[in-house]
Amino acid sequence: MQAEEWARKYDRALSEVKESIKYCRMFVTGFNTNIDGLRHVEGEEIERIVTEKNLAGEIVSKLENPPREIRTLSDLLAGILFCAENGVGEEWFIRELEVFETIRSILATTGSAWGDREE
Repeated sequence: MQAEEWARKYDRALSEVKESIKYCRMFVTGFNTNIDGLRHVEGEEIERIVTEKNLAGEIVSKLENPPREIRTLSDLLAGILFCAENGVGEEWFIRELEVFETIRSILATTGSAWGDREE
């Protein structure tokens, strides 16, 4: 489902809640948050990767229309920059193991957050 469709559904649900809430004496809300892993990334590191891999053009075009799914390294970097620039957090999936492994090797990270398992 595309982001625009989710936004429309959210807006509709919110307006329905606004209308219905006056009939409620009490209600409970909640949401799930999970963090699969953390990796601190400095701007200089992103800049180095962009320069080494010659990704600037790809990333700029993706910032205008974020893919919201990670199929390439430029998708990941565009997502990081998009979220930082807009002050938002989003969940973008990596669906292919090869893409995950490539990104993992480039970021050279260890630990369970990146899928390493202690045997």
